[in-house]
Amino acid sequence: MTIALTKTTKLLLVDDDPSVVRSLKKIIERQFRDEIELTSLAEAIQGIAQVTEQSAVGSEEMASSSEELGAQASALRDLVSRFRTDNSGSGQRGTPSADRATEELTTV
Repeated sequence: MTIALTKTTKLLLVDDDPSVVRSLKKIIERQFRDEIELTSLAEAIQGIAQVTEQSAVGSEEMASSSEELGAQASALRDLVSRFRTDNSGSGQRGTPSADRATEELTTV
């Protein structure tokens, strides 16, 4: 009787029949190949998970940047709305604060 030890340390008692030994060798070889393929598959899945995580982080950063830019655009829109121009094109009137400054200078 022959004893065979597989990679996963399972002990097999093998009959001396050559056909049984060949069959068991094939089974053990397949098991090794399957383990290698499963290891490769697990590594590939882990790589995909890392890429997915990086993508999620990038998306969060973009969303945050977009929100910040939106707030800045709104603040700029508010500031620009305070300025008035003379539609006649004479360019004499500017901002409300400039008009007030002009009035203050003329009254002094």
